[in-house]
Amino acid sequence: MTAGEVLFTGYNQAVEQGYNNVFKGMNKKNALNGVGPEAEEIEKSVRESVKKWEETPVEALDNLTPVQYINKISDFDYLIELFKEGSRICDDNMPAVFLDKLKEYNSEAVDAVMKLAADKELLENSKEADIPVMAVKVLGEWKIDWAVDQLIELLFETAGKNELFADSIKNALISIGKPSIEKIMQALNKLDVSGDVQEYLVTALAEAGKHNRSDDIYRCLKSTFMKMENKTIGAICLGNYGDGRAIPALRGYIQKNRNTLDPETYWEIKSAIYRLGGQIGDI
Repeated sequence: MTAGEVLFTGYNQAVEQGYNNVFKGMNKKNALNGVGPEAEEIEKSVRESVKKWEETPVEALDNLTPVQYINKISDFDYLIELFKEGSRICDDNMPAVFLDKLKEYNSEAVDAVMKLAADKELLENSKEADIPVMAVKVLGEWKIDWAVDQLIELLFETAGKNELFADSIKNALISIGKPSIEKIMQALNKLDVSGDVQEYLVTALAEAGKHNRSDDIYRCLKSTFMKMENKTIGAICLGNYGDGRAIPALRGYIQKNRNTLDPETYWEIKSAIYRLGGQIGDI
């Protein structure tokens, strides 16, 4: 095994052990009743397990701990190769200690990760596609605001080709938060054609906008709902955003289309109305 395989496989095992420690200790009665552990309990267990992994010497790493091995790296190109390897191996996130080391290179690191995120050849290679997906995820975690334009452009360029990649862009835009909002609204307002890109962007806007409310965000969500072919997604987003001014528009859509609405769309719009504090009993 390579050093990267040893590192990232060990990290995966540590995360898995953290989960196992929680679920093994579950009360049998709770388990039978479908009552699981709280998210905080799981996070604490995983954090403790990963901490133990970080500080335990590994023979295959010259008897260094993972933290010691990573902190000893002084070759930036090697770090990027490890990033690629970790993207293929890690089940979900990459080790924080590794990303912290990479981030020490500041703009050089961000540029390199952005380059991987935008690499179409990697994305189109089934064995390498995890690399750009992870790169986008890390850009979101690092909250790189100047990457927003490029991420939205990538979403347009790759729509329909890789659902996991598109979802990672949506989540990165949400993670970046406020700096994403204006760019997302500009993209949505220019879109005349309904489709996957619109759905990812409106979802990102609703989530990022929750903590940065404005009339412009509400108007964009409402107008996008009216333009969307998939009203289900639009209704969910209006409900999640939480602005009660959307109630008349949602009620009006049910009234106008009550004879043609499919059950799923009807129930999602109804759910959004209720979540916003409205009623439809009189319709």
